[in-house]
Amino acid sequence: MPCNLRRMCATAMALCAAGIARAGIAQWDFEGTLEASSASAALVLDAAAPASAADLSFTIAQIAGQDAGVAHFSRGTYLILSHGFAPNGGGRYLNQYSLIMDVMFPNRAPSGGWAALLQTDPANASDGEWFINPAGGVGISGNYGGSVPDGQWHRLALAVDLVAGTFTSYVDGVRVQQNTGQTPDGRFAADAAMLLFADENGENAEGYVSSVQVRDTALGDADIAALGAVSAGGIPQAAAPPPAPAGLWEFGDAANLTAATIGRDLALAGTHMAIEGVVPEEGAARIGAGSHYRCTHDLPPGEYPLVNRYAFLIDFRVPTLGPWYCFFQTDQSNLNDGDCFVRADGAVGVAATGYSAARIVAGGAWYRLCVSVDNPGGVYELFLDGERVLKGTPQAVNGRFALGPDVLFFADENGEDGPIDVSTIAVYDRPLAAAEALRLGGPGAFDPANRAPSVISAAAGPDRIVTQETHEFTFGAIDEDGDRVQLRIDWGDGIVAPWSPFQDAAEPLVLGHTYNRIGYLTIRAQVRDEHGATSPWTFIQYVRVAGDVFLAFATPPYLQNVRPDGITVMWELDGYTDCAIAYGTDGAYDLSAAAAAQSTSAISYVYRAALAGLQPDTLYNYRVAGADIVAVEGLFRTAPANAAAFSFAVWADSQGTNHGTYLADPYEPTKAMFLHMADAGVDFAIGAGDMAESGADYTGVHAYYLDRIVPALGPAVPWFVAWGNHDGGRTAVIRKFADHPSGERKGFDPGWGSFSFDYAQCHFVCIDYDTDTTDILNWLEDDLQAAVDRRVRFTFVFVHVPPYCEIWIDGDAWLRTVLVPLLVRYGVDACFSGHTHEYERGFLDGTYYCVTGGGSWLDFPEPYTVDWPHMTVGGFHSLGDGIDKGLVNEYVQVVVDGDVAECRMQAFYPDGAWRGTLDTFTINRCDNGNGPADDLNGNGVSDSCEAGSQRPGDCNQDAKLDISDVVCLLGFLFAHQPAALPCGDGTPADTANIALASANGDMRIDIADAIYLLQHLFAHGPPHALGTTCVPIPGCPAACGP
Repeated sequence: MPCNLRRMCATAMALCAAGIARAGIAQWDFEGTLEASSASAALVLDAAAPASAADLSFTIAQIAGQDAGVAHFSRGTYLILSHGFAPNGGGRYLNQYSLIMDVMFPNRAPSGGWAALLQTDPANASDGEWFINPAGGVGISGNYGGSVPDGQWHRLALAVDLVAGTFTSYVDGVRVQQNTGQTPDGRFAADAAMLLFADENGENAEGYVSSVQVRDTALGDADIAALGAVSAGGIPQAAAPPPAPAGLWEFGDAANLTAATIGRDLALAGTHMAIEGVVPEEGAARIGAGSHYRCTHDLPPGEYPLVNRYAFLIDFRVPTLGPWYCFFQTDQSNLNDGDCFVRADGAVGVAATGYSAARIVAGGAWYRLCVSVDNPGGVYELFLDGERVLKGTPQAVNGRFALGPDVLFFADENGEDGPIDVSTIAVYDRPLAAAEALRLGGPGAFDPANRAPSVISAAAGPDRIVTQETHEFTFGAIDEDGDRVQLRIDWGDGIVAPWSPFQDAAEPLVLGHTYNRIGYLTIRAQVRDEHGATSPWTFIQYVRVAGDVFLAFATPPYLQNVRPDGITVMWELDGYTDCAIAYGTDGAYDLSAAAAAQSTSAISYVYRAALAGLQPDTLYNYRVAGADIVAVEGLFRTAPANAAAFSFAVWADSQGTNHGTYLADPYEPTKAMFLHMADAGVDFAIGAGDMAESGADYTGVHAYYLDRIVPALGPAVPWFVAWGNHDGGRTAVIRKFADHPSGERKGFDPGWGSFSFDYAQCHFVCIDYDTDTTDILNWLEDDLQAAVDRRVRFTFVFVHVPPYCEIWIDGDAWLRTVLVPLLVRYGVDACFSGHTHEYERGFLDGTYYCVTGGGSWLDFPEPYTVDWPHMTVGGFHSLGDGIDKGLVNEYVQVVVDGDVAECRMQAFYPDGAWRGTLDTFTINRCDNGNGPADDLNGNGVSDSCEAGSQRPGDCNQDAKLDISDVVCLLGFLFAHQPAALPCGDGTPADTANIALASANGDMRIDIADAIYLLQHLFAHGPPHALGTTCVPIPGCPAACGP
């Protein structure tokens, strides 16, 4: 049979060249037909709502710059795929399989943003199993990840292993989400036919498909990565070889350590010595402190004067954490700071691009670092042992991260270059994709023909054990090349054993383990050979653990979402048990509430208990208790219902260590700052974003956020967070530790989305970086208007990125265009931000702008930008005492008393010692030039500050609120006595009368308001919506003291 289809030929030729026949693969490539490219049945068309009939046509599309044959299908059209595979995984259905597809969806809006990808119900009578959600994420059951924007081609992959209980999604070779705990022959098991792009209730979309592949195995991360990103050639059936370097140095010749395997020899500056490599017979070099290699790389610059697209691979080992270690320096003379480091806490990166999570590097272990740079494409990524650990801040073309003729490895100009071991350096003439970095695996000698080893998936030990008993488990591996291997084990209880020493693949690995967590747990294993090729995680067995477990608080109780009538108490345990909270006043515990638990990962559970029906401004005691835990007691005070004096703290960017400014404790002065807030007696605190280096990293979230704030504030001081860019998206683990009013907004979560709240008749608005565009455009103005209608005393806004800034960035132009006019119009008194790690403030059009980003490390190397005339403290203006550019650790304490809010910047030395109050600014709400929304009569004075006022509900105008006012209101409503209300035109439609008489705040005057006042006066019901004190009401006479 002649071969006339390009992709079918390419696939067949690849398989022939490999000398293998790949069983268990079915493929369709849409070159003008629905026939399979493999020995499988043709696809069959069908349709579901909103389509009345299937509509599919073939055309040519550009994919990755090349023409490809594709199929276009209408919304509602779907494909019936008969894969021809036998049931597996010990069940009646296909329990282990992979589905890969190259797709593009031009417009998902008609379905509300949804696009169905897979339906396992052959009748399409239930919800689909795999979707793109409205945010562009891929997944199911509320767990979505990655980004698949409309109009872009992507290679999507789904690996289902119901024996291991996993459902894993990938975008262009990179894992973006995983669900666990799935069961064989359950919802995600596939029948003989799968439905592509089908859903039973219209969550489907018009689209294009170029290639579809199904396998009867669940591919691992490395296997999916090997398939690469979307391409015009379709989905490969054989893994692509690792990328070839343009330069390679392997340090195997002890007499000539700088010799090149590919390219020019390195030039040594300083000292080095030969040592053993990743395995003893491999060579490596130890390059001393203050020493480096000069590498003339010969990479072509392309269309630019400098090399802007490249990648480095470095196999390295550091002796210990504490010192800094530098990987490379782009400055030809080593006169500037290095460009990528191992920080003192084991994070990798540099301030300009950002850092990975802490402690991803440990002393004494070998790692493979891949640095991938595409300055024109806006890409800066770091990979460690094949896994992406940083998607960094993009860098400028021909800027700091562009290469001249040479690059200096391990060089730094000011001593941040501790001694480091290196066994391999490779240079690439293009950036590496995530899938390519994954294929390169871990550290080891280069061997392009090397094949990855595999784990023997078989029971390794007993399947029923008791806690506190140590049992042995035996693991095995296969390596077809005869390489030595090392294994690591995920025990299923949150503990992952480190890589074992290298040994012969035929030799079993015996390990003992003691469980301290009960349940039905999954054991997995991974194997890596001496060349760094790594297997996917492989299911080994289930183990049922029984017995008594004494659980510990991973995070002690802390307070969230304080209100006049409620509060939320949260805590974290290192295992699951039933918990409850008892609470009351004056030492009693006569009230109780249940606590809901949410898993953070395999190692802990976060509990939240929402307490409601509380009295305002009241001190309560509480006790957290449960099976298998020691009870913990605490106190909290609810918020005042009316205007009262109070104080709060504002801080930002407490995301990391101090970057070496105080080596004795890298977590200072942040710890001291939180303690100072508590000692100052603040009633609550607000963080303006970036609470951890990565909100998705559980370890970093604890080290930088929970372990510092909870011991200081948790016992007594609630806090809120206006999330920042480092805090991550909706599924980031840090958001599971929050309970914010965002959970009351439809479509949002307690830890995701912007929100607002009132405290003592002041209004607070927290903007979430992850949802800021939608929230500012569609939600914020209504929220601010409602605050004006309630006649709040002050309005404070918290947004992570500042509208105005003078260091590193000039602020944010979009916020200046869209947000700032709202702040002016609605009389926002202050806007607090972070993002830049320094302190600045200024005043413009009635609003104070304050950058309070001194929560951890400071932006010492960042340049000045714009000298904004209204920013008068910090930035271009020295704070004195040698503090330039606002570079000081600090937070802001705001003291509100009556109509005045005094803001005090509290500064700290790097060791945590208090440095003093270095800046103070005072907001007087009646002299602050509040915006037109609070000046309806146009006289230039805020309506809520004008002389003459009313006691809310005072119908008979005697300056008191009592039963006679209820009689007055009922008389007006039902007997026309009095004939008119006291304000405006006297009618119940007048806005002034509505403000005075609508006690329940529903903006109507009726009998419900009389009942509401009676309940307040005689049954301890809530007060009038405007409170109980005199307030100015425009259009009303002065019937109450000013």
